Amino acid sequence: QNTPQELDMLEKGLEESDLIGCTSILHKIKPNFQMIGVPELSEYAGELETLLKSDKPPENWQEDCRSFIRKAQEILDQLKVFKK
Repeated sequence: QNTPQELDMLEKGLEESDLIGCTSILHKIKPNFQMIGVPELSEYAGELETLLKSDKPPENWQEDCRSFIRKAQEILDQLKVFKK
């Protein structure tokens, strides 16, 4: 239910280069995708969270997060079609 808002918050965190905030949102969003039957996205969020928590996050962490947002949004858009 809150997933679209959390994706918006993740995007805002990216705009602000808020590594800690993005890590927190990825942690919160992980179970949402598990519950809707998309474990791959849950795993992807977990992998990103682990990368961001590492001593030296990758330089392209923001692009990795944007890729996650795009994939997550595609899934949510597909689910909306099925709800209609």
